[in-house]
Amino acid sequence: RVLSCKIILQCSIIRGIILESPSCTMPLIPSLLLLTVVMLASPARCQKVCPCAIRDSTVYYNTLVMDCSHLALADFPGGCIDDHTNEVSELLLSYNSLTAIRSTTLVDFQELQILMLDNNKLTFIDVTSFEFMKSLQVIDFNHNLDLFLEPETLSYQYGLRFLSTIGTNLGQLPYINASAVLERVDIRSSELTSLRLELVNKKLSPPSFYFNCHGNEEIPDVAAMTLLDFPDDSIVNMNTGVHIWARTEEEKEALITKPWTINVDLVTAIKLCEVDGLPGDLDICFA
Repeated sequence: RVLSCKIILQCSIIRGIILESPSCTMPLIPSLLLLTVVMLASPARCQKVCPCAIRDSTVYYNTLVMDCSHLALADFPGGCIDDHTNEVSELLLSYNSLTAIRSTTLVDFQELQILMLDNNKLTFIDVTSFEFMKSLQVIDFNHNLDLFLEPETLSYQYGLRFLSTIGTNLGQLPYINASAVLERVDIRSSELTSLRLELVNKKLSPPSFYFNCHGNEEIPDVAAMTLLDFPDDSIVNMNTGVHIWARTEEEKEALITKPWTINVDLVTAIKLCEVDGLPGDLDICFA
């Protein structure tokens, strides 16, 4: 009946007359009122709804968790951006179908401390995507099989404590040496081909430090200076066939006597630059 009245209303306006239709028993004026109500109500029904579950955080006082996991999301839902976004400390986007994080995708989450992006289909993350997240402590990229990160992607994460990239295709780890409080780096099976010379902050001093790069078969050589920057009492796991290149006898001795836990036989793994040959990446010995 409403649709019939709409058609009549259009015809009536064109003719400039008021009439009733056999197919619509309501007079035109009540019909107009009804249509006005319908038209005013329609935008409310069309507003975007946030599909994510929101609850109080048990980790950070007086903040919120936004749980968007397991929702088959192809993009971040716009309906979840509101006046309370800055109260969100934990954003969980695990197990979705996200393919990209652009510079504006998460720009409203400026107080975020935990970001879970694991088990998506990410291939692109804009280099400025996390630049405004000054409080970010934990970021998980696990199992984004084709993920690549630009070198500067995490350059502004001065408070980063936990980074995980298990099961990705990074090729090269982005810079993570801005943070002096880094506690855990788990980059197993990330298709890495090398480790940066200045991998971690030289003033790194967490209560404990865990580093695992096992499963990156394309890393044949590592610089001793890279590992010497790790804090004492670190726990380190690497491929057991790796060659660790020291530039001097002092570096070699410092590694062997370092009070840490490492799964590599350092006596056989450490090579002396030029004395025992040279690595494929000459920067390891000469940069």
